[in-house]
Formats: sequence, structure tokens, C-alpha cells
Amino acid sequence: MNFTSYRLQNKRAVFLIMLVFITSACVSATKIATYRPQRLPFSTRQVLQHLELQNNQINRVQAIGNFQVESWGESKSFKAIVVLERPASLRMEFLSFIGQPVQFLVCREGKFRFYSPGENKVMTGDATRFNLYRLLGVNLELEKILDILTAAPGLLKGSTFPSMRYLINENNYLLQTGDPEVDEEQMLWVNGENMRPRRYISQQQKQINLEIQWDDYQEINGLQFPNIVEIARPLEATKVKVKFSESSLNRKLEPDLFTLNIPPGTEDIALPGEK
Repeated sequence: MNFTSYRLQNKRAVFLIMLVFITSACVSATKIATYRPQRLPFSTRQVLQHLELQNNQINRVQAIGNFQVESWGESKSFKAIVVLERPASLRMEFLSFIGQPVQFLVCREGKFRFYSPGENKVMTGDATRFNLYRLLGVNLELEKILDILTAAPGLLKGSTFPSMRYLINENNYLLQTGDPEVDEEQMLWVNGENMRPRRYISQQQKQINLEIQWDDYQEINGLQFPNIVEIARPLEATKVKVKFSESSLNRKLEPDLFTLNIPPGTEDIALPGEK
């Protein structure tokens, strides 16, 4: 190999190395541009207006719910037909392993009835959070439960005008209100692209008393509905996860859907409203 040929090969090798380096740099720059979203031009008021609109969109739901409940180290799961009408009407038909209703729960106008045909018993009483905790494992008011299941961000109702910041790495807006050292602090994470509520936390003195997560949204008749809802009450060692399927939204409901016809001779057990 002569000297001229050697220099030519060297130049070609250097050129190839530089070409690989430049190509790698361009790919890296493209990845950075792809995965670092820019701040979206929404004000706090615009986000709140969008949430308020969404808060009023889903008023009635019919679905199949698979429930997983963990409380104080014990766990149980069940499947139920769920029919709800906001603000405070609920019907649940608890299904056997072959899909037949075996127990019924109806809540309406502040009262509940829980009917078990196999035991020939019906429990009745006020639909307080304590009774709902005994029946469903969720220590919350019925109105709040229905808001949570429909991802209605009315949880911030009654709060002072929240502060808001954009979390660029998560592509979420974070709304905050209250002071955790003085009173209840509430935080709501909202997706920066579609304004879907993603996560909610309520805490006092930096101790979380309620955490909610919404996931696997599905568009039904132009409305966004979360197929997965998770509710956690850390101070009560309670977690509830619901997976919805076969959901329909805002269909007209029969007037007597939230009543139960109890056969004569059924044992009636009245439950107190509070502990």
C-alpha cells in the first residue's frame, strides 16, 4: 500500500466516524423533542371550566363491575351489576360465579335496602358513610362515591380557587388548594392533552386520608369514562379497585329501578346510622 492510498483510506475512516456521530446526535435530539412536551397554553380558569363541564356530563351509568376490596389485611372480591344515577341513587346486583344475581343493594333518598333472598333477610337503614363502609368497604358519602366512579372532578367543590402548575415530565396539570399544615389540602392531577382527571389526593398535616386514581378511559357516546377506578384510605388500611366493563352512559332508567319488592315474611333488620 503506498502513502497516498493510506491517506485516502484514513480520510474515509474519519468521514465515516463523523457521519455516525452526527446521525446518533440527530436521533438523540429527535427523541428529546418527541418525549419532552411543551407547556400547554391553558390558564387555571380554563382548566377549571373544562373540569366543570366534564363534571356535568355523566349522570347515569350502567355497567358490570369487578371489585377488589382490601381492608386491615383481609381481602375479598366480587362482581356486580352497577346502576347509578347522580347525585345519590345506586343499585347493585351481586352476582354468583355463574353470573346470577344473589344479593341486591339499593340506595335512594338517603336510605338503603340490602336484600339477600337466600337468607330471606333484608337490611334497611340510612345510607350513611358508616353503613356504606359495612356494605361496600368504602368509608365515604354516597354522593362522593358516585362522583369518584364517574371521574367527576367535583371533589374540589367548595374549595378556594386553586393554584395550578404544569408538570412537563408527566404532561399533567396539578391543581392544589388548602394548606396541609392548617386544614385539608387537595391535589388533582389532570392530563395535559385531554383534560382527563388522573389522580386525586386529600391530606391533612401531610397524612393522606384519600387517594384516587382513574385509568383506562374509554370513549362512550362522545364521553370519557374510566374503566379502572382505585380508591385508597391509608389511615383506614383500605383499598378498593373497580374494573368496569359493558358500560353505557346516560341511558334513561326505569322509575322503579331504585326500589326493591321484598316478599312478605322476609326478616327485616334495621341498622343504625352510625357506630
